[in-house]
Amino acid sequence: MWPKRKHRAVITMKSTITLSAGGFISIRGGVGHCLKNESSAGPRQPQGFLPSCDFTLFSITMKLPLRSLFTFIASTLCAGSVSFAQAIELKQQWRTGKKYVQSMQMQQASTMDMGGQKMEQKMTMNMDMSTAVRAHEDGKQKRLTMKYDRMAMQMNMGGQEMGFDSAKPEDDKLGMGKQFAAMVGKDLKMIANDQDEVTEIENFEEFIGALGGGGAGNPVAQMFTKDALTDMVKQSALRGLPSGPVKPGDSWPWSYKLNMPQVGAVGIKGTYTYKGSGQKGGVPCAEIAVDAKMNFDLGGGEAPAAEAGGAAAMMKAMGMKMTGGRMSGTIWFDNALGMARETQMTQEMEMTMNNPAAPDQKMTIPMKQLVTVTLTKVEDVK
Repeated sequence: MWPKRKHRAVITMKSTITLSAGGFISIRGGVGHCLKNESSAGPRQPQGFLPSCDFTLFSITMKLPLRSLFTFIASTLCAGSVSFAQAIELKQQWRTGKKYVQSMQMQQASTMDMGGQKMEQKMTMNMDMSTAVRAHEDGKQKRLTMKYDRMAMQMNMGGQEMGFDSAKPEDDKLGMGKQFAAMVGKDLKMIANDQDEVTEIENFEEFIGALGGGGAGNPVAQMFTKDALTDMVKQSALRGLPSGPVKPGDSWPWSYKLNMPQVGAVGIKGTYTYKGSGQKGGVPCAEIAVDAKMNFDLGGGEAPAAEAGGAAAMMKAMGMKMTGGRMSGTIWFDNALGMARETQMTQEMEMTMNNPAAPDQKMTIPMKQLVTVTLTKVEDVK
């Protein structure tokens, strides 16, 4: 009789995995089972594998949900590095020697209740503009030259159509577009500091003179104040940058104030939220959500008393107030360029005023604006 010996079972397996296009996974291979002698006690017998070995072939085919499999593989490979890969540092800048060509469209709708009869008003304004950037002689600041290439407006009030297009002056039957068309082709010269913030308009008086001068008697000039013109240039910029790199879901605050001579001011406070990276027009961009509140002061602002007595006094006599101001939208920011490729913004508010048909009653006019600013082209300054 053979003495007792220690044996260890050794199992080996070799296999291949095949994933078919039809969603099937096949596993084929074999399992080997042998007993190994680990003791040399008793009558001598060669150490190693005993003669009792077996090898069995197998084949398994099963249907797997490929979407889940791919999701698992992708998440496994990316785990631990995705948060770092998606964190970016936003930087905006005006590039010296470049010309930015943009288009802006503003659509506004409001509804008035006049003695129980509702009157709808719709307006669409389109502007094509360009901004050329050149170096300043101090080596730190930059010179910006903005130019309106086309201006058009279409209005529908109570079923009556009116409008103008600077590209078609012969169709301006009401003469509404003459003052707007006077701005087309005129250079507006600005200075940007070393942080690329517009700080000065060098030829504002000359520019506004082409509109017939400022003052309460010129409503078009009131639309294009110094602050309003500067604000248009900032449409392609973020109003505030985060303190450091951001990842999807991060938010940061911003605010600014827009003065409106003869009218008052609008104060805006909001939040930017980085949603992640995406494509806009085939260009990698950071998608940034915008949410803000607007507060209106229609007390005349910082206008001289004589001028404030015009628009501001008239609004006060009409009992006019603006409330419920809200702004929301999306900015597609090209971080490599340092400029927004597209900005889509919705502004909603309510205007309350005395009812002309019943002065002892108030009427509320809901207003909604959709503003889209698109960077259509970037080219070298000629």
